[in-house]
Amino acid sequence: MLSYSEVPEIVNNPTLERPVLRITGQYLARAHLTRKQRAEIAAALVDGTVQLSPPTTKQAAMVAGVSPVEVTKVRRNGSGKPRRNGASRASTETLAEHIARCSPAERVEAARSTP
Repeated sequence: MLSYSEVPEIVNNPTLERPVLRITGQYLARAHLTRKQRAEIAAALVDGTVQLSPPTTKQAAMVAGVSPVEVTKVRRNGSGKPRRNGASRASTETLAEHIARCSPAERVEAARSTP
């Protein structure tokens, strides 16, 4: 007869942090949740068992106490379009510039990992 192996200590340790569920701001804004469901999510946000990542512009503005227009102006970074990946204009580089600053070992590794 087979016996079960012992459950690791990590599983049984109540002092370890609970896993964190991540939800997006878009989900929270667009899901048709009941008032009770929204209250449960808010309580979980306060408890730290749920993280909101990334929040919408409106949600971030409400938390920071500013208008969504101000947040949008700051995000535009003077380019006329919001930066979706969070990178500023100064930190963008072309592919050619990136390849030029890579070491030979990095180029070989990139070539190996490409299908």
